[in-house]
Amino acid sequence: MMTVLALIRKNLLEIRLMLFLIASTLFGFAWLFVFITRRIETGASRSRFSFIDATSIQIEMNLWDNNALILLLIGLWAIARGSTMAGEIEKGTMDLIMSRPVRRSTYALTHLIVGLLGFIVIGAAMLAGSLASAPFN
Repeated sequence: MMTVLALIRKNLLEIRLMLFLIASTLFGFAWLFVFITRRIETGASRSRFSFIDATSIQIEMNLWDNNALILLLIGLWAIARGSTMAGEIEKGTMDLIMSRPVRRSTYALTHLIVGLLGFIVIGAAMLAGSLASAPFN
């Protein structure tokens, strides 16, 4: 168990900057999308936009789904996590890790756990951005 925690800690220390940048960018996008949703709803209350019949959640989720930058950032996170093992082979640290009594399945499991933790942090940043901007918009 200590080996798994040590490898998770090592991986989290390696990716903390990229995870922070992606999460803070998505937090900002969430704030922006709530602002845009509010502007659309304000405009929809006027007579020329009376054909819009959608709730705030529908409008905001439509903005999330149709934005290529959101998909690009999430894809960038997945690619970066996938290339971590290749980077360790390139740097030579894979040989050092495998020289210890660590099973390969444990090593792969730690990478999976760190990847899932990253996706959880990214999702939490998006949710926090939406919730934090709601009182202001």
